[in-house]
Amino acid sequence: MRKLQKLSLICIFFVFSIGAISFLACSTDPNEQANKLYVEAIEIWQNAKIKADNYSKAYESHKEAVKKIDRIISKYASSNIAVGLMSGQTRIAGMTLNEFQNLKGSLKSFAEAEKQPLACALLIVGTDSKARVLADIAGKYAQAGQTEKATQILFQALETANTIEGANSKARVLADI
Repeated sequence: MRKLQKLSLICIFFVFSIGAISFLACSTDPNEQANKLYVEAIEIWQNAKIKADNYSKAYESHKEAVKKIDRIISKYASSNIAVGLMSGQTRIAGMTLNEFQNLKGSLKSFAEAEKQPLACALLIVGTDSKARVLADIAGKYAQAGQTEKATQILFQALETANTIEGANSKARVLADI
């Protein structure tokens, strides 16, 4: 009977040992996963800064990087990276977590302004600046082969320049146009 109890205890120990080993082998290190996501987020943002030729692309890349950072914080909160991000010790491209997340608003505004440059130019208060910006926009339309649109905007620039008070200022702006 003692042998049977001893054998049962050995079997139970063996089964639990196999279960514990399987559990430990299947569980993943949160630091490893968080580090991987952090590196991916940094690479996305660094590539966007190098390759993005407009704010819309930079905005989309930023959103993708933020998703990875948010995943680190939500899914791997106990990881060293998550703790560092939350405490401000770990930076994202030189920015704290809060600074990096707040970049979204600026990038979104720039992306929207980029899509409607004429609307932005019309909001400029200074007549000198407005005339120059309109002339620059007209030039971009001309370079893009949209001569009719370029002509319309250039006409707006000239009209705006003609409203400038002061002969010297008016002459400088008209010469720039």
